[in-house]
Amino acid sequence: MTKAQPAREPKRVKLSYDFTHKTLITSPRTPVLKKGDRVTFTSPQGEVHVLLRPADAFSPAEFKKGDPPVKVVKNVEGTIWCGGKYRDGEGITATEINIVPRENGDWGAHTVDH
Repeated sequence: MTKAQPAREPKRVKLSYDFTHKTLITSPRTPVLKKGDRVTFTSPQGEVHVLLRPADAFSPAEFKKGDPPVKVVKNVEGTIWCGGKYRDGEGITATEINIVPRENGDWGAHTVDH
């Protein structure tokens, strides 16, 4: 009898914003996501809200903080459209910034490789 293989841990993509230069930084720099992978998104700056495109390559194609991992269902070169609620700065002087993930905007576009 063959033993069932334990499920692999989901890949984790860390998202950080540079609010001064309006840029998104991901770690790993260019995430490599392949069919069958599961992936989650985190940010030390706040609550993540991500749209993944093309939508038919991911199930589901949207991720918010606290959601179960997204499954990659097709190998494609894709885009992560990132948004959420973030804090710019620290302490009582920090400003909350709400970024709406969208497909045509200045914020949050980042490519993924397969």
